[in-house]
Amino acid sequence: MARLKIFDSGYATLISQDGTVVYHPNRDVWMNPVYSIIDETLGQAVRTSLADGQARDVEIVSKVTGNRSLVAVAPYAVAGTGSSWMIILAAPVNEAMAEVNAGVRIIVLIGAVLLILAIVVLYFLVSGITRTLAAIIDGLRSASHHVTSAANEISRSSQNFAEGATEQAASLEQTSSALEETASITRQNADNASKADDRRGDDGETFRFSGKTGCRPDSLRAGAGS
Repeated sequence: MARLKIFDSGYATLISQDGTVVYHPNRDVWMNPVYSIIDETLGQAVRTSLADGQARDVEIVSKVTGNRSLVAVAPYAVAGTGSSWMIILAAPVNEAMAEVNAGVRIIVLIGAVLLILAIVVLYFLVSGITRTLAAIIDGLRSASHHVTSAANEISRSSQNFAEGATEQAASLEQTSSALEETASITRQNADNASKADDRRGDDGETFRFSGKTGCRPDSLRAGAGS
């Protein structure tokens, strides 16, 4: 039992069926009733475990060390005697929890490292996304500028085309007016020519009428001369 190591200052106690301390790190309590060195909570656990043969664990303040301890009570049957003895294992809470606390600290440390790594990765990821979005925005802005310039150029071309069409329409209108004027002059000339032809026809009829009445052209010319 002395070689049994429970953390740094934990200890084991062996109790006979009648509750006598058979082994304890403090030899002064050997062969004394166990109930004289334990508190009521542990004493109740020992009596109950001796009665039903079930293991139990409790938390107490040790009368030997004065420290809060975790205590496991486990009865066992002594071969060939038909009796049950009791083993009590006690360990200070701070020592029993030291490994748990160390594990918690390790978990917290690992969590902090992972959090820092996640923040770093997220920072670079966000920076990359931001740069990509900035490049896309610059490209869209440049494309928009080009589109605006092209639209302005098309607008100027359309305006120039409209002005040219207006000028051509004005020119066509002038040409049409000139053609109408020419046609009018031509019609007027044709009318004048027709009237001239009509007058020449009338003169011929006069000459023919004069011949029928017996007037001689010579006498007409003579009369015209006098």
